[in-house]
Amino acid sequence: MITFKEIFGITFMLLVVFSFLSCEREEDNPQPQVIIIEKNNDQGSNSSSSDTQVQYYVKYEMSVEYERSDKKYDVSLTYTSDTGEKTIHTTITRSKYYSWDGTFGPFNKTQTVKFDCISTNDGWGTPLGSGKMHARIYVKQGNGPFAVKAEGESYEYQSGSFWVSSGVYLKYELE
Repeated sequence: MITFKEIFGITFMLLVVFSFLSCEREEDNPQPQVIIIEKNNDQGSNSSSSDTQVQYYVKYEMSVEYERSDKKYDVSLTYTSDTGEKTIHTTITRSKYYSWDGTFGPFNKTQTVKFDCISTNDGWGTPLGSGKMHARIYVKQGNGPFAVKAEGESYEYQSGSFWVSSGVYLKYELE
């Protein structure tokens, strides 16, 4: 016959095991540090609220995938928002993949939007392994659907004994 002490001991051991299994180790799921720098130049402000004026919305999307996850990578994104130019700097550690997207607006017709994506390694001459970056600019007019208006891809590669960093530079004039 099972005693109260045995039941209590088995229950206690199961609780300990389940509590360890439900915990995440921080190094298994690293979160990149993100720094946002804003430059307010009011290019996207809409001074007239006329119903006849066409409004545009812009969605930016980027992803980068590296061959190695044992290195540190710095990613810098500069984009045009409805309040001006913004830059995001983030450091990726112990990860092979990073992605980002953002939607902004409204923008005025004939305004030019840009999206620059740059990836560098953790030190001069430190090989990153191969890497691929992909970026897109989507635009929609009013309540319409988003459509791809600019797209680019960049590969990191080795040139002699040096590794060349990845970068995608996109620009689109709203029309």
